[in-house]
Amino acid sequence: MKVHRWRDIEKGKLTAAQLAAGDRWVEKEIVRLTLRELREQLGKTQVAIAAATKVSQAELSRVEHRRDHLISTVRRYVQSLGGEIEILAKFKDKRVRLNV
Repeated sequence: MKVHRWRDIEKGKLTAAQLAAGDRWVEKEIVRLTLRELREQLGKTQVAIAAATKVSQAELSRVEHRRDHLISTVRRYVQSLGGEIEILAKFKDKRVRLNV
């Protein structure tokens, strides 16, 4: 993908196809991490997160290994890391941020 200068983008010099290609590239480059990988990158231990979320370390380990999570569980986990959850629903022609 060709890299463009921001001022060219601001001035509208890029075509819709070029902008769409840029959007597709960004989508592919978004970081995808498991809960465990996120915790490790932030330098947190399971014991610390378990205490913050008021669950046992064993339960937290099970949470990190699940492939299907409740939104409330992920929200508590991410909040204990100092973050917040945003949920987007993607449709063919738009994205909608869900308030959950």
